[in-house]
Amino acid sequence: MNIENKKQIATILLAVGLGLVATFLTSQYVQNNIAQQTKILAKEYTQQTTALQKRAGN
Repeated sequence: MNIENKKQIATILLAVGLGLVATFLTSQYVQNNIAQQTKILAKEYTQQTTALQKRAGN
């Protein structure tokens, strides 16, 4: 195998590796974003439920 082929293989492997890293980081970002939004929605739901219960109690 000559040097040009080795360079091409190394470039392809680097591109694939960087693609995997980008995919992993993107999935982590999405998971964290979903978790954060879920917490916010749960808090809002709890507040609304409490407000409705107070109204019903009055």
